[in-house]
Amino acid sequence: MARRISEVRTRLAELCPGSLFVHCCNHSLDLALQEVARDVSLIAEIFNFVQSVSTVIRESAKRMSLYQSLFSEGEPVTNSAVSHKVVCEDQGFKQTATGLRAAPPDPMHSTGGQNCSWRDSPKIFGLLKQAQKARTAYGLLCCEAMFGPCETVAKSLQGDNASVSGALECILVLKERMNRAVDTIFVKAKAFAAAHSLEWLNESRVCRTPSRFRDTAAVEDVADCAAEAKWRREFFEAVDLMNSELDCCFDQAGMSTAARREKALLDSTRGLVSDSDDVSALQLPMQDFESIALQLKMLGGLTKDQAFHTVNDLGRFMAALHPQTRGLFSEVEKLIHLCLCLPVSTACSEISFSALRRLKTWLRSKVSQCRLTHMALLHVHKDILDDLNLQDVIGEFIHRTPECKSTFG
Repeated sequence: MARRISEVRTRLAELCPGSLFVHCCNHSLDLALQEVARDVSLIAEIFNFVQSVSTVIRESAKRMSLYQSLFSEGEPVTNSAVSHKVVCEDQGFKQTATGLRAAPPDPMHSTGGQNCSWRDSPKIFGLLKQAQKARTAYGLLCCEAMFGPCETVAKSLQGDNASVSGALECILVLKERMNRAVDTIFVKAKAFAAAHSLEWLNESRVCRTPSRFRDTAAVEDVADCAAEAKWRREFFEAVDLMNSELDCCFDQAGMSTAARREKALLDSTRGLVSDSDDVSALQLPMQDFESIALQLKMLGGLTKDQAFHTVNDLGRFMAALHPQTRGLFSEVEKLIHLCLCLPVSTACSEISFSALRRLKTWLRSKVSQCRLTHMALLHVHKDILDDLNLQDVIGEFIHRTPECKSTFG
């Protein structure tokens, strides 16, 4: 989607020059997180550490059992990666590895045909040593401060009432939250290190540039605790990069235009449309701007006793009106259709493709392609399926044809 010549956006623009392009908000947020995890050394180091810890725990049933007994708290624990939050708050791997000292060797875990105990694995000792460092705790706290709010925003962007205006507001809240974390993360890391007896940086240590790298004989200023300053810079770099990527992904012409359309509709329901508002700025495909401007003003009198927060709410209200009344707002309905047909997030579609791949793996030799597609749709939209009345579905199936009625009726 990022290419300029052969991307989907370019091909659609050639066929329909007036089309509006909005990138999937969830995908944009995911791309921003990928950039941070790849370019910031502190974040990449912590990701590798957590992945190594989860691999060590998953490769042994006894370690997994011990991990579940320490952190499951009555909830099932899957074989996914170890949670950042668990490792960060409880220094989980340190406790897990300490508990494994008393566990007997795992005879099922073998290397080269010989029984291999965890005591003989230098990888586990290295991870345990890394878990006892203050830098690891600091990195985990930084990851939690950044990825925790992002996970909450991602869930909100996948909601049924997701809108462009809501997505932009969520991104602003996310940026403000991360900017506030810059002022508190180092104090929190110091308190965490003191509470868990982790050796903090030596603040009296000085750092000087090697003479072979200096082109002057002037006396160099002494920088106290250069390592602490480096840690701060790494988190500042991560937050700054995250803000830049979010601005790049969400500050787009299509997003701004879609947000203006939604704002025009919601403002009209509150009677906030004035003669000075320029309807042409909405970049609507219909050309009758006078009619839509008049209908937006009339809509305020119809909805003055209602409170609408999203275009979905307004669409349901318009659908419930009398057909003759709806005829007065034909241009407004077209604008509502434009807003609802522009997906803020394609997460549901991506889930459909993922579920279809899983179903094909298990049922490719048993069902046809047509039935497989129907099963995938039922699997993805199971929340809608749960609300159906089975008796009505059965009755409709029986009375559909005379053959079904004679067989099942």
